[in-house]
Amino acid sequence: DNKVNQLILAAMLKKLGYKAIIAIHGQDALNILEKEKVSLVLMDLQMPVMDGFTCTKVIRERDDELSHIPIIAVTANLLDSDKERCFIEGMNGYLPKPVVPYSLEELLTKYLSPSGATPSFYSNKGDTQNR
Repeated sequence: DNKVNQLILAAMLKKLGYKAIIAIHGQDALNILEKEKVSLVLMDLQMPVMDGFTCTKVIRERDDELSHIPIIAVTANLLDSDKERCFIEGMNGYLPKPVVPYSLEELLTKYLSPSGATPSFYSNKGDTQNR
């Protein structure tokens, strides 16, 4: 994604207690996965060098534990056909842009929390709480 959107999403993740590693494009993401311990991938679909669909396919074709890493599409492509393609291509979830913090936290909780607990950063009324 563009630099501003990358920084905004990284700040959201930090506020939720997560560390973000930003990849410039799909090949960069693959290189990072080789070097860093990563729990989940937030995948933009339209990137230079290698798009998100191709990158997801390469990850899913691996024969190691990384082939099962949760991959969440983060995209402004809002058509049902785009969302369907994300799942067909092997992504686990779909997060539309602009990213809403509560939706981000729900997906992170779903794929990273062993208990699948209800998100705690936002109350049911949408008010922010400190973690």
